[in-house]
Amino acid sequence: MISVRTRFLKGFFSLLDRLATRLLSATWNPLAHTGSLSFLSFLVSVVTGVLLLFWYVPSASSAHGSLEAMRNGMGLAQLVRSLHRYGSDACMLFVLLHALRHFASRRIGGARWIAWVSGVFLLGLTWFTGWIGYWLVWDEQGRRVAVGTAKVLDALPVFADPLSRSFLADASLNPLLFFLVFLAHLLIPLLCAMALWFHVMRVHRPRLVPGRPLVLALMGLLIACSLAIPALSAAPARMMAAPSQFPMDAWYVLPAWLTDRLGAGWLWGGMVIVGTMLVGAPLVFRRAALPSAVDVSLCNGCGLCQRDCPYVAIQMVPRTDGRHFSVQAQVDPARCASCGACTGACDPGAIGLPDLAPLVERKRIDAWLDRAVKEGERPFVAFLCSGSAGAQLDVDSESGLCKDLPGYRVRKVPCAAWVHMLTVERALRHGAQGVLISGCGGGGCEFREGLYLARLRLSGDREPGLRSERVDRARVHLVMAGRTERRRLIRAAQRIRDGERQASARIPTARLIGGSLVMATAIGGIVLVGSRVPYGPPRRDPDLVVSFKHAGRADGRCRDRTPEELLAMAPHMRTPKACERGRAPVRLRVHVDGHVRVEKSYPPHGLFGDGASVAIEQLPVTKGVHDVRVEIGETKDPKEWSYRDERRLEFQVDKHVVLFDKAAGVRWY
Repeated sequence: MISVRTRFLKGFFSLLDRLATRLLSATWNPLAHTGSLSFLSFLVSVVTGVLLLFWYVPSASSAHGSLEAMRNGMGLAQLVRSLHRYGSDACMLFVLLHALRHFASRRIGGARWIAWVSGVFLLGLTWFTGWIGYWLVWDEQGRRVAVGTAKVLDALPVFADPLSRSFLADASLNPLLFFLVFLAHLLIPLLCAMALWFHVMRVHRPRLVPGRPLVLALMGLLIACSLAIPALSAAPARMMAAPSQFPMDAWYVLPAWLTDRLGAGWLWGGMVIVGTMLVGAPLVFRRAALPSAVDVSLCNGCGLCQRDCPYVAIQMVPRTDGRHFSVQAQVDPARCASCGACTGACDPGAIGLPDLAPLVERKRIDAWLDRAVKEGERPFVAFLCSGSAGAQLDVDSESGLCKDLPGYRVRKVPCAAWVHMLTVERALRHGAQGVLISGCGGGGCEFREGLYLARLRLSGDREPGLRSERVDRARVHLVMAGRTERRRLIRAAQRIRDGERQASARIPTARLIGGSLVMATAIGGIVLVGSRVPYGPPRRDPDLVVSFKHAGRADGRCRDRTPEELLAMAPHMRTPKACERGRAPVRLRVHVDGHVRVEKSYPPHGLFGDGASVAIEQLPVTKGVHDVRVEIGETKDPKEWSYRDERRLEFQVDKHVVLFDKAAGVRWY
């Protein structure tokens, strides 16, 4: 079942890639740069969040009003607020696309497991930052976030006073709690930066920011969305009011649907199961790939393999064989992704995959061509990347023949960067008419920088490059064909074989502009639709909520200390009696229309049972007028009630809250 779903996701992303490539070319396909676009969106959110501090007031009583003042001004403040919201939404969109794409292509196991696991934590931190960010708006959406967060955290034995008590009535809101949430919203991005460092620690030359055209396109898109549909608040949070419908930002607040309907146990169970599955996914999708190996006797210590390795898997270490070279290459198997980029960088052929040794493969290709020339044939040679459309072609590994590519001798390689330019030169000198190198490229690339390195080496801009004084560069062709672009690869190979000029990779300006508008409209539409999903919390009967935090009377169980005990004590602590620190549980009884709805006893908190007792009781009642009586007892005597109060209340759709503490007594809301 998992395999079927990953194939479906992979096919889906391949389809999106083809459409985006036809509209914008592979270079500026946003789906090929989801990681860098998510980081750019994150930067927009951070910068605009800092700017918002000039206008925002971080308190429950003033937060909503300060945001509404931005809205009324409709100037720079409103634009910054809208950019902050849509930048955050775009960040979550690109992060999800980035994660789904790598999961669909199973690029999460082996050497990539650290990137995947750190990415899971980075996704969680990014979501949690946005989740509590809506708390700070303190509108109806923020109310659902606060109540849902309190429900989940109250299930942990951490807080002596349940957080839910802070959200029973407007008067019970804790200003310090609101400030702590504000502080967490500011500091969690620092943890995101640490997680990002772990995410790219095994990536050589990470591209955190996309090219200038994509930067300008994303910024223009966010500004256009902010001006067209400014970010607004829902109705202000009122803890006593019945939950009302509001436009929900599904990119971050969608879990409120669960917190409004499920208990804390189900929520924690779901989070643990989902988190375990995501973190453990690399164990399920790991691949049995052999890492590159070094033939120390051939290594000259040039360091080109270390420079070109996309995954920082190669280090130069002191020699172990006593030769006059000072260093040698050493591969870390835990980091090697078996891409073979090091093979294309090594002149003497000292490093390579065990099942695709460069010197052996050069001799194999030489034999193919020598045999073909003797038979009066001058074939082309094709190196097909395993992540490209070449993976779908049926190739005879012994003869190199492929029925889909007549006139070619074909060798499948793990990546286009595996191809060394000396291998290309030898093929041309042994009688090949030309050489075709096919790579996957784009966001669907199996490994990083395959076509990028091959293109630089072919042009001579990166060592080891193709020597134009020895062979004609025009006889070497690079083709990008994704895994699902089989026809494109075959047509390109036919044109090369027939001597036709390859189709220009340049897209007409009108088509590029039109494609940019289509892609921007699609991405902007997804962001805007996801940020305004109509949501209505579940409708229930009116509630009567009774809560208190009160310490029962001390047990008073005392005894006389013996003379020996008194002598063993410090002089200033010699009291004649020793009394236990425990307190009596606090009892609660609630009558509604003369019927007892609740009669419970609540034990004291504290390590020694000497703390306050805490209770939160939520009682559904029917609409209409009801007589309510509340009784609280602070002793063990079931007939003794220390506090009593009663009132006649009218219940409609709102709730009524009864709070008690010793200083203020019974308060009715």
